[in-house]
Amino acid sequence: MSPEPNALRILLVDDEPAVARAVSRLLVSLGNEVTVEHDPRAAEARILRDPHAFDVLFTDQTMPGMTGDALARAALALRPDLIVVLCSGYSEHYQLDDAARDGVRAFVTKPIDRAALRDLLATLR
Repeated sequence: MSPEPNALRILLVDDEPAVARAVSRLLVSLGNEVTVEHDPRAAEARILRDPHAFDVLFTDQTMPGMTGDALARAALALRPDLIVVLCSGYSEHYQLDDAARDGVRAFVTKPIDRAALRDLLATLR
């Protein structure tokens, strides 16, 4: 499916390739352009090289080497208007209040519900 005219350019960061593929397919099926990174440090470097290449950073919270909230803070330091969506299957240490304080716009739990994600993305456009 090709991106819609109002497609969001999304940088998807998840260290689990199977999860990244599934989420990427879901985001593309909703009409978005998706670039996948499995390493949060590589994602950070990509944002550093071109802070305006993406409209949305959609990142897993729990990853080796760098957590999603740390990636979000680094990305937002470079580009404060970047939309950040944090995704996690569980997060006993990082809560919605923490996310809002860090500039994260939305917190999505796994497994991701297609209709809920569609509605969330509509509010971000």
